[in-house]
Amino acid sequence: EMLDYIFIHYADDMTLAKIAAHFCLQPNYFSTLFHRETGCTFNRFLTDIRMDKACEAMLHNPEQSLEVISQDVGIQNLPYFFRLFRERTGMTPRDFCAIAERLNSSAAGR
Repeated sequence: EMLDYIFIHYADDMTLAKIAAHFCLQPNYFSTLFHRETGCTFNRFLTDIRMDKACEAMLHNPEQSLEVISQDVGIQNLPYFFRLFRERTGMTPRDFCAIAERLNSSAAGR
C-alpha cells in the first residue's frame, strides 16, 4: 500500500514526514519499515521514480521544456533536477534529450 501511494503521488510535494503522517506512523519507524521492505531509503526510492519518469518524458517528447519536466515529476528546483539527473544517468538532461531526439528521428525514418 505504501509503494502504491508513492507511485501515484511521486510528483506531489512528498517528504518522509508527510508520507509517514499519511500512514499514521512516526517518521523514524516509517523509514525503518520502508528500508526493510525495499532495501533502500525513502528518498532514494522517490528520486529513482522521479528520474525514471523524467527519462520517460524526455524519450516520448524530447522537445518538452526541462523545467516543465522537472516540475511534472515533483522537482521544483531546476539546478537540483539537473544534479540529480546527472548523478543517476551520468549525463545532463540536455544530453539525454539530444540522444532521445536522435533515437526518435531514426525510428521515425524507418
